[in-house]
Order: sequence, then structure tokens, then C-alpha cells
Amino acid sequence: MNAELAAQQANATQLNVIATIHPNDFIYRFLCELPGFSKTDAIKHYYHDASNSALSLKKILKEVCGYKARAKLSILEFASGFGCVTRHFKNVLPNCSTTSCDIHPEAINFLRDELGVDAALSANLPEDLDLGRTYDVIFVLSFFSHMPKSTFSRWLRKLGTLLNPGGHLIFTTHGMESQRICIPYCIFDGEGFFFRSQSDQKDLNTTEYGTTCTKPQYVLARIFEIPELSLRCFQEGYWWRHQDLWVVQHREQIPTSPDLGSLDVVNSSEISGWVWNSRKPNQTFEVEIYDGDRLLVRLESNAFRHDLLSAKIGSGQYAFRFPMPSELNDGEPHQLRAIVVGTDFELKNSPKTYQSQ
Repeated sequence: MNAELAAQQANATQLNVIATIHPNDFIYRFLCELPGFSKTDAIKHYYHDASNSALSLKKILKEVCGYKARAKLSILEFASGFGCVTRHFKNVLPNCSTTSCDIHPEAINFLRDELGVDAALSANLPEDLDLGRTYDVIFVLSFFSHMPKSTFSRWLRKLGTLLNPGGHLIFTTHGMESQRICIPYCIFDGEGFFFRSQSDQKDLNTTEYGTTCTKPQYVLARIFEIPELSLRCFQEGYWWRHQDLWVVQHREQIPTSPDLGSLDVVNSSEISGWVWNSRKPNQTFEVEIYDGDRLLVRLESNAFRHDLLSAKIGSGQYAFRFPMPSELNDGEPHQLRAIVVGTDFELKNSPKTYQSQ
């Protein structure tokens, strides 16, 4: 066994995963060719960073999506490549059934034959993708960071159709932190979108798979265009300290009007509050946050707050929270309003003025 294979086996054994790496694995080749990375560093990073990604997904499923630790979920890992992260799911999410999906036929064969996972071939166009079923969770890591504007929203809409009612789509994008750290040449268009026909992955058409960077408001607008989807979580720079995390959920019901609620906090850290329908205590709502007349975000109000429970506000699970967008830290005053989606109900204490120091 040569030194490279020995190092692969040693790292895989440490993490209790299959060591085999496909010779065309783009992520592995990229790491091995990265300036300043030794082959030893590249091999260690390949296995251990992917393990951390699988563990991050597990954390999101529990803390954001609200699934129990041993939930038996059906998961679609979309744009899985040659199984860099896939190989860790059997340890991290042992009760879940995972299907991996990629555009490369040789990746599908490798995933099935070497890693022993269910795998399905993707399509060049979202309208051509037919997997014949739906899923509880769809996990899409660093795919929208490469899509041109012509297919960005189409893929988002297509993946939404593959969710079970109440299911979650978890994906990442290049955002403002990505621009600052690794895409300094990015110049956004009027919608907050940037695309360059350039990619380190040489086997795909760069007009279809290039380098994409998006402002949060662009992604939010695309989500709001899809009635079946609602935003559960946004966190700037969550993945690899620069890619933005998005969690959206497939809607299960159309809300009726609430009768209680409040915009409680508007500060440099967050925008938060709650909304409740005392006549239908198990109902949750979506709240739209506006900066003046401009829509900033739409949020699901289903987080738990103990103070609401103590105040006998139902189960206490009616809160929303959103990190203060960095774009509002411009020293200018902003009038922030909170309105329940589909109604004219504006929360108590709304609007609030925010001005960064």
C-alpha cells in the first residue's frame, strides 16, 4: 500500500467510514491541488470536514427543523458528488434512509457499488428531474453557489416539489461573507445576483455551473415566489464560515387570523417577537418583516419561548427570531414593521426604529 492510500485508510478508520475515493472525485482533487496544502493535509481535510458537515446537518435537523434525535427520516442528498459527505451518514444519521443524487453517472455507480447507498441520476434541467418520490428532508450543499440566474429559482422550485408536506429543504449559497473572503471580484446586479462562467470543476459546462454569489434579499425573493415554501432559518456565513445557510419548509396549512402578538426586540443582534391565535392554539403563522415598505424576510413563528408558556400563551411555541441583516448596519434609521402573512394584522409594538451605532 502506498503512502497516499495508507493515509486515506488511517483517516477513514478513525472515523469508521469507507476509505475508497473515486479517482474523479472533484473535491478530493481540488484539495490535493490547493496551494499550501500538503497531501497529508488534503486527505485529513477530505474526511474530517465532510464528517463535520454531516454533524452540522444532524444539528440543524434537531435544533431548526425540530426532529427527534432518532427520527426515521427520508433524506435526499442532492448534488452529492462522489460521496464525500455521503459516507458519513450511516454513522451520524443511522436511522435515516438516504438517497444521493448527482449529475455524473460514474458517481452514481460509485455510490451504489462502493459506498452501498441508494443513488439516483440527476438531470441538466430541473424540469427533467424525475425521482418518482418525495422526501422528508432535502440537503443541498454548495449547489446554488454555482447556478446561473436562468436555473437558480427553477431548481429551488423543483426541489420544493420533492418535499413531503411539512418537509424541509436545507441549502447553502455564496453570500456577503463569501464575497468578502473568496469572491472579491463579485459585482452584484440590481437584484443582488452575481454569476461568472468560471469553475474549478472542469467537466461541466461553465455557463450552467459557474461561480454564483447572491445577496440574501435575492434568495428571499425567490423563496417568496414559491407559495408552497416558507422560510424557517437563515444564518449568514454558517457553512465553512462563509456560505449562508437556508432552511425552508413545505407548507401544511393556510393560516386564519391571529389575535395576539408582539414585535419584542429590534437590536444589533436580532429581530424577534411572537404571534398567536388563542382560538386555534396549535396554529402557527408566518410574519413578514418590512424595512419601511421593503420586504426584508418572511419568518415562521413556531419557536419555543419559556416566557410565553409562563404567561399562559398556549404551548409557548409561537416565537420568531431573525439575525439583524448586516445591510441595515449602515448608520441610517430604519422603521421595522412586523405583519402576519395573509392578513392585515400588525404586531403590537410595530413599527420599531433601528439605527446602528
